[in-house]
Amino acid sequence: MYRLVTTLVYLALFCGDLAGQVVLMDQTGGQQGASIVAQDFESAYETYTSFAAEDVIVPSGEQWYLDSILLFGEYQSPFGSPTPGAGIVISIHSDNGGTPGTTLFSDNDTSNADPGLDGTLKYVWQGSMVLNPGTYWIVAAARKDYASTQTQWQWFSSSTTEGDTALWVNTGGGFTLNNCPNWTEVTTCYGSTYPGVSLQLFGCPGPKPEILGLPNDTGFCSNAELSLTATSNLSSVAYLWSDGTIGSTVSINDSGLYMVTITDTLLGCSSVDTVSVHVLTAPEPVLDDTAVCEGETLQILGNGCLDCGYIWSNGSASDTLQLTTSGEYWLLALDTINGCSAVDSFDVILKAVSPIQFNSDPPFGICPEASLDLSITNDYQAFLWSTGSTTNTETIVESGWVTISVGASNGCSRTDSIWVIDFPSPDPTIEVDFTAGMWSLACPGFGAYLWSNGSDDPTIEVTGGLVTVTVTDSNGCQASDTVDLAVGVQEAETKGFQLIPNPAQEVVVLSQNAASENAVLKLITVDGKVVMQELLSGQNVQQIDLSALPPGIYHVNITNRRNTFTQTLIKVE
Repeated sequence: MYRLVTTLVYLALFCGDLAGQVVLMDQTGGQQGASIVAQDFESAYETYTSFAAEDVIVPSGEQWYLDSILLFGEYQSPFGSPTPGAGIVISIHSDNGGTPGTTLFSDNDTSNADPGLDGTLKYVWQGSMVLNPGTYWIVAAARKDYASTQTQWQWFSSSTTEGDTALWVNTGGGFTLNNCPNWTEVTTCYGSTYPGVSLQLFGCPGPKPEILGLPNDTGFCSNAELSLTATSNLSSVAYLWSDGTIGSTVSINDSGLYMVTITDTLLGCSSVDTVSVHVLTAPEPVLDDTAVCEGETLQILGNGCLDCGYIWSNGSASDTLQLTTSGEYWLLALDTINGCSAVDSFDVILKAVSPIQFNSDPPFGICPEASLDLSITNDYQAFLWSTGSTTNTETIVESGWVTISVGASNGCSRTDSIWVIDFPSPDPTIEVDFTAGMWSLACPGFGAYLWSNGSDDPTIEVTGGLVTVTVTDSNGCQASDTVDLAVGVQEAETKGFQLIPNPAQEVVVLSQNAASENAVLKLITVDGKVVMQELLSGQNVQQIDLSALPPGIYHVNITNRRNTFTQTLIKVE
């Protein structure tokens, strides 16, 4: 009763509408003889409106799911060339004793029923049209206004028929020669026609496979790939996508309308579904590898799209990233409108600049009446001091902040600031002691010494004279102290020289065994300072007033023409 047609043939016939189905009824064989007028005219020519009808028999045990129908015909015109193109009027009726009975379905497609403009009319059922076993009548005509086209559509007759002879009716009686105002066999109304009309009825001898799992419309990001997967309620099916992919899943890279055909491999029936796919523009962040000087902050801008949000590898959601260390970083740019995202990574290399080193260690300071000579010992390419100097050495003459900027060979720079202070001046005091005819001198508490006799020891011994020491403290600052010491000292007791009393308070008596004129008496402190000097009278006994002197230890020095005699005197309160 029915046969299969290939998908390609069916697609050619239907110009892309639906995939190939089973041919349930084919009356194109033996298509010849006179054509039959079947046209729904406009109201001015309503009396000429006529329809042809062909019976359809669904055998016992079968159930037909109608898909589409092709009516084969031609255009005829009494005057001039036929004007192609028409709509279609179609209905399905139950059988009423060999004529169309109750209307089970009807539709009126006013245009575009002839996509090929060749007289072949097409109709596609949009919903489910199911015919159970039994006899039915398909009634059809072209929908075409005669006044505007001077054209009639005529249905080809066919020697092939599967049931009763085709019927024809012209209820308005306009075609008086045919005289068939009621349903009448075409062989009666048109004596030269064959008993059938030329048509092909497509459908499925059972339910078509359902297509599941496909959206109506979807999109994917341009930096990704979309996979569409269709499934069916049947197990024995074959899949064919509009791009030629065979299988339930297709990979999509471009926008477009994608169609899948699922065919029941047992019955040959097919179902078609389409998906509209849109490619969404994904962000394209481009961040290059870069180098950062040590201590420098490099601002990297996030780029991707106008409505992008950003996530950096450190968790920041800002559109910029402050870079201070080496490493690999990445940026995720998210389009907040279409939801597409992209990631780009980049490397940051930290270029090191060694710390500035000076020829001395802090604290930095200036000694009184001196200056500070600072030199940078690192091998830099450029120098700039806050004083304006551009060499690696600078002489600092004032205390305060001093800033130094240097440039390294890798193009990086570094800046340091140092605080220069005023160092206090050292205050050396020579300590003097006399023992066994020698003066012992010391000046404790300093780092370095230089005595006038050339010694650099902390203490020295001399016989007398003018002695100077220059000391250097921990800051490198220097100062001096000087003492004047008696020369050629002998113990007074061995020469008849005596001080009574000793210790003394206000007055001491000088007793000489052999006094001499023009002798000079000096009282010298232990640190070498002369606090009293008198010319002696030449008497053996003589008083010396000590009231003006503070308590302490003194050296009494008597010098005549030939010798100097010294004795220690202690003054008490």
